[in-house]
Amino acid sequence: MTAIIVDDEKLARATLRSFLEEFCTEVEIVGEAGNVPEAVKLIMKHQPNLVFLDIEMPGFSGLELASFFEDEDINFHIIFTTAYAKYAVDAFRISAIDYLLKPIDIEQLKEAVTRAGKMDNKQSAQQIELLQEQLSPNEDPQRIAFSTSDGIEFHKISDILFLEADGSYTYVYFKNEEKLMLSKKLGEFDMLESLSNFYKPHRSFLINLHEIQKYIRTDGGYIVMNSDKQVPLSKHRKAEFLELISHML
Repeated sequence: MTAIIVDDEKLARATLRSFLEEFCTEVEIVGEAGNVPEAVKLIMKHQPNLVFLDIEMPGFSGLELASFFEDEDINFHIIFTTAYAKYAVDAFRISAIDYLLKPIDIEQLKEAVTRAGKMDNKQSAQQIELLQEQLSPNEDPQRIAFSTSDGIEFHKISDILFLEADGSYTYVYFKNEEKLMLSKKLGEFDMLESLSNFYKPHRSFLINLHEIQKYIRTDGGYIVMNSDKQVPLSKHRKAEFLELISHML
C-alpha cells in the first residue's frame, strides 16, 4: 500500500513517517508535501492508495484537496490527521471518514491503516463535502454517511426511524421501510444523540423522537415507532424520556 503524508509541519510529517515505518510496515511512503498544491502534484505522479492529510494548513485547507480532482479521479483513501478538539470528532463519524487526532496514537494509527487496506481506495468527494458541512457550527447536520460492504451510502438523518443493536452489528431502519445492516456496534453512532431529535431509550436502541407513534404505560412502559416496532424503555431512562416528550406535546 503506497502513501503520501501531507502536513505543513515538518516535525509532524517526520513523526508520522517514523510511526508508519515502525508499526505499519505494509505502508510504503512515496512522498511528503507541506501544502495542498504540492500534494496534488505528488498524487498525480505516484497515484498513492492512501493520503494522510492534515486539515489546518496555510493557503488551502486539507478539506479543499478533493476540489482539485474530478470525482472519478479520486482513487485514493484519505485519513485525516487533525488537532481539532474532541467536539469535532462527531463530524468525522457522521461523514464516515477516517481520522487521527494529534498527537497520534499508535494503536489508532494501526487500526486506521488496517481499515484502509480493506476498503475500496476511492474516497467519495461527497464525504468531504459532508465533512465540511458538519464542521460548520451554524446548523445541525442534515445527512449522514454509512460505510457498508459495498461502499458508502448517504442518507438524510430525518429519514431514519431508529437504529437497533445486534451484537457487533447495527441495523438502521428508514421511513421507506428499507433496512441497512452495518458491521459496527451501536455505540459508534452515539454522535446522533447530540441532535435534539435522537434519544437512546435502551442500550440496544437509538430512536428518532419525531417518529414515535405512541408511548404505552403498561408492561413497564415501552415505545411504539411509526413502523409499529415496539422499543423497550429502560427503567432508569423512563423519567428522562417522559420529560423529553412532554416538551414535544
